Amino acid sequence: MKRQQEIEFVQLQKHVEKYNFVIGRTFIWFSSGPSCGGKAIKTEEIQSLTEEQRSKLEGLQAKLTEEVERVLKQLARLERQRRSNCTN
Repeated sequence: MKRQQEIEFVQLQKHVEKYNFVIGRTFIWFSSGPSCGGKAIKTEEIQSLTEEQRSKLEGLQAKLTEEVERVLKQLARLERQRRSNCTN
């Protein structure tokens, strides 16, 4: 089960990388954001984009965030299932 979680997370990372986004771990969860060369783009750089560019970027980020959250919830379910199987 742990191996399946690792596979799912790697696939998720590869998916968001196709759109030049990265997944980062926050204190309590994960976040995703635009990247360049595998490094997160700074807020100042995003603010320097045109309104149209920022709008497209925000739309893409919203879509990817939904996908990331869906997969992370699935991974959490797999972890709970793994723990349950270990205690039974």
